[in-house]
Amino acid sequence: MKTYSNKDFYLSSYLISNGCDLLDTKVDSGITTFVFEKDEKVERLIARYYSLKSRVEPMAYGQAIRTLKSVIHASKSNSKSEHNYEFYNKYGELV
Repeated sequence: MKTYSNKDFYLSSYLISNGCDLLDTKVDSGITTFVFEKDEKVERLIARYYSLKSRVEPMAYGQAIRTLKSVIHASKSNSKSEHNYEFYNKYGELV
């Protein structure tokens, strides 16, 4: 499986809010790297994000930001690199 890694918190939140799976996080010198499966959907969303042509459901984006902050804080207090994350949409449904 190919992966896509980045250090952009808001891009990662955008990907998560659009249903992309966060596979892992890695922390090096206090900087968190977010790892996603690299597929057509991720590539298309990244292109839209950087071209300023993306749209996002605000509640889903806000929830993704809050969840990703929790992930970062948890990884600082936990040295394990294996995580099991669950993300929920605005209706409380697992995405």
